[in-house]
Amino acid sequence: MIINNKTMPKLIVLNNKNRKIIPILLIFELAFIFFPHSDSKAYTYGGQKWSNGKAGYYLDIAGWDPTLIVYPAHTWNDAGSPFRFNFKGHNIYHDRDGKNTVTRFTMNNSRPAETRLRWNGNSLSEADVVFNMRYGWGCCGEPNLYDVKNAMTHEFGHWLVLLDQNNPWDYWDTMYKTTYPGETRKRTLHSDDRNGINYIY
Repeated sequence: MIINNKTMPKLIVLNNKNRKIIPILLIFELAFIFFPHSDSKAYTYGGQKWSNGKAGYYLDIAGWDPTLIVYPAHTWNDAGSPFRFNFKGHNIYHDRDGKNTVTRFTMNNSRPAETRLRWNGNSLSEADVVFNMRYGWGCCGEPNLYDVKNAMTHEFGHWLVLLDQNNPWDYWDTMYKTTYPGETRKRTLHSDDRNGINYIY
């Protein structure tokens, strides 16, 4: 995530170069089956918020089905909070244009997707998401592609200023830091994620 031009930790990519990490995640999954973790309020909030309790967003993703972005917005809208994401239409992305835009282009980093936030005081003024076209993207959990809805659900969490969760027992959270091709679990909010948005709004 980039916040006010300062780079913060973002999704860790698990790919062919570090595929040896994946068995470790499998161990975590098995551990949670036999030793489920406490359903406490495990989320991290950065402190800023949308002053009017809503965020409109625009799309600059020509060639992609808009529902790939609208679906994750509805997922957060259904989390029990009065906060709302609202689809506003289409826009050509420009940095710092005051419009919250979801776009895609090739970035010179290893992040599959990146949220860029700006604020004045404690009030958010703009949020953008960039999908990194260095990677292949899919709609349906294809094993060799990153899933758009999975990633966007996570990124919308950053629009709420929910930060990445780093502990292994947070593995099931939408805001957990790692992702990998074919992952779809982040499409569904964990109670930690719902607790986060309901704490903020």
